Amino acid sequence: MEISLVNEKPKNVKFAISILVITIILEIILLILRKIMAGNQFDNSSFIFTLLLIGFNLVLVIEMSKRQKWAKKTFLVLVILRIFGVYFTLPILLSSYNFVLPATIIIMILEITAAILLLTKASRNWFKTIPQKD
Repeated sequence: MEISLVNEKPKNVKFAISILVITIILEIILLILRKIMAGNQFDNSSFIFTLLLIGFNLVLVIEMSKRQKWAKKTFLVLVILRIFGVYFTLPILLSSYNFVLPATIIIMILEITAAILLLTKASRNWFKTIPQKD
């Protein structure tokens, strides 16, 4: 019975992973909307770079759900960097389309919520333990 408890993913981790999947979907929708609104003026290299970042976020989410500590640590660092990045790019966000700033804030709030869930004691303990084979 103890082994299954060690292997069982805590609710906080499950919820954080679900939140992060939602943020990835929102980022894809935001990217598509920005491309549609900008039309020919949208920079393709920016589009590809953003797609790569979204893909990297997806890899992090998949690896976190597999109990990879490096993915959790990388995600936490990226959340901190994103907070600073939004602060420094605020003038650009304000001059962008009306939906970009609110969508960015919603995504940030969701990511911060996921980060907090991943820092709870149950989540930290789950990432520390080595999965037992049944």
